[in-house]
Amino acid sequence: MNKFKRITMSAILCMIMIISLATVSFANQVIYEEIEDEVISSGVTHKNILRFGKGGWLNINALYVDLDDTSIRLEIVQSPEGLSHREPLSQMVGRYDNVIGAINGDFFHVTTPAAPTGVVVRDGKLISSPEPGGNSLATLFIGNNNQAWVDYWKFNLSIVTDKGNTIHLGNINKFSKNYLDIALIDRNWGTHSPGFAEYYEDITEVVVIDDVVTEVRRKQPSVEIPEDGYIILATQLQAPGLFDSLEVGDRLTIKQDLGKSIEDIKMAIGGGTALVKDGKIVSFTQSVSGDHPRTAIGITRDRSELILVTIDGRHTSYKGVDGRQLAEMMIELGSYEAIIMDGGGSTTMMKRSPGDFEARVINHPSDGVERKIINGIAVVSTAPAGSLRGIKAEIDNEKIFAGTPYKIDVKAFDKNYNPMKINYSKVNFSLKSGEGNFSGTNFIPTEPGKTVIGVEYLGAVSEVILDVLPPGESQEGAVAKDSLNKPYEVDGEKIFIHSGIQFKNYTLLDRIVTNRIGSLINKNFDLSLFTGKVDSKLGSNIKKQMVFAGPGHNSVEWGDNLVIQLDNSKDGIRQTDFDQWPWLQNLIGTTNKKNIFVVMSKPIFGEGGFTDKLEANLLMDTLAGLSERGKNVFVFYEGENISVDITDGVRYISTGVYNCDISKNPQEIFKYIEFNINDKETTYQIKSLFE
Repeated sequence: MNKFKRITMSAILCMIMIISLATVSFANQVIYEEIEDEVISSGVTHKNILRFGKGGWLNINALYVDLDDTSIRLEIVQSPEGLSHREPLSQMVGRYDNVIGAINGDFFHVTTPAAPTGVVVRDGKLISSPEPGGNSLATLFIGNNNQAWVDYWKFNLSIVTDKGNTIHLGNINKFSKNYLDIALIDRNWGTHSPGFAEYYEDITEVVVIDDVVTEVRRKQPSVEIPEDGYIILATQLQAPGLFDSLEVGDRLTIKQDLGKSIEDIKMAIGGGTALVKDGKIVSFTQSVSGDHPRTAIGITRDRSELILVTIDGRHTSYKGVDGRQLAEMMIELGSYEAIIMDGGGSTTMMKRSPGDFEARVINHPSDGVERKIINGIAVVSTAPAGSLRGIKAEIDNEKIFAGTPYKIDVKAFDKNYNPMKINYSKVNFSLKSGEGNFSGTNFIPTEPGKTVIGVEYLGAVSEVILDVLPPGESQEGAVAKDSLNKPYEVDGEKIFIHSGIQFKNYTLLDRIVTNRIGSLINKNFDLSLFTGKVDSKLGSNIKKQMVFAGPGHNSVEWGDNLVIQLDNSKDGIRQTDFDQWPWLQNLIGTTNKKNIFVVMSKPIFGEGGFTDKLEANLLMDTLAGLSERGKNVFVFYEGENISVDITDGVRYISTGVYNCDISKNPQEIFKYIEFNINDKETTYQIKSLFE
């Protein structure tokens, strides 16, 4: 069973799913790649790329948005309290209907009040000016012709009075340290001005309503920003000049020179450095070094499609990327131009899958929860309700066991990919393969193996594909009920399996154990496997071939058996030595041996297991693939006690640890595992050294 796909989704009309599990060439050091493409609305497709290589895992989400599709629109979302407030993306998105996707937006000043660093334009109106001296920060903008661009904006802002006086504006709706530059704030910023405070002690605020000055205030408390006006303010050196320049009754005109025709811009949002121009990586204007979570937006060559991208990082599995890797990925995804957006803990993507009523966060925010951000971009569907297009069915369980009921969740969507409510009385379930029974919307598998459930609703069909495990197959910490764990009937080749042994004081009991193991192996066994280091005092007594889990990786072919030694001493295979992965894939991909024995010092899962759980899943899936090919697969590792755990047909066997405790019965604490292999079967038993 593929542990990356525990939720089984049917093939549906709206989804094109490409899953590549094959080994990619060693040259680009990619070991595993899985790609899914799903149409989530007219004009919007979601792509997920899960990739594992020498540097670890990449989890890439991309939304492709057709700007010419009239049934969707883009919204710059923010807190309703204004540009100066932050909140999670899901909270911003929750105020809109029919959001099918969203991504975090601009960088921001981590101050009180907060503020976006870059520009905001909505429908030809400047909401927030570019960053002063913003040659290092680019802007993404979309014209009224639905073409998108990335560029660096220069600007000049001023206010001209009806008396001919000109006042230079430092910014509009932007945080400026202590407002040292003259600033303009309106209701897009918030509801109230900063007002007099210890750090704004000489503040001057000019209230303007309908372009006419109604009040000139100095060192006064905060005042409400007028709905149909704005406030001009400054402190320190600029405050006296502002106070002397304006009088009640002055009529003002705001001049905005952005080097662009602002009326022709449908939407603009600030970001960081441009990453790609003309399909090539450009020189970066800000530091983007180090592997971190990243957000970026790309534009296709014809400028009619946006590519909204997140890459996860700061995670036990996902490492993130630096700026150059991000730019390379944007080109790979189809970007002709690209801009980096705020990343790190801010990196967030939301998606509404067909049949779902709400968009949800689909990436892995590095803080463990969504970070409060300054703004984002939401993709909103405006398509009307239509007739049924399709359904999808799924069972949301990580492991499916025979004899246990599981709820089948069915979702429907119309021809415009809008979600539709399901009338479960009209849903029909059928069993296409496998064994089991239905009880309402629950399915109870009765036999292990591949099971396919057919689902029909008002003429639309779907499938749920399951790998059903035997009841109680996984029994960690105990000896699982196993058909191979039994006394042999026909004597065959034998393998002795034990934990590693390192003596401390080499007591009399240690000597007895050494002699017993050496004598037993030399007399009765053809091969010995140890899951840890073997003390030289014992090793010198063993005359037969021996494999132990030490540094490095190796393999031994013996009869119809393949023994694989892996090194996971640094809590994973990749962390210890990535070269083990391509070597292992090539080895198991070409072997014709019946029995596969894998020896390592640490477990894959649980306490002391891989820190990278996705790598653990990948290794277990890789070994499960051998089991599906009809091979007996055994994984041995050093654990606290001898135990057997069977998962997806693979037997994970803890060999225990050597414990020379004279207070306990030697028959109980000194045990080993004996394998017997003959032409008919492979069996094993757990035995005492002192029977």
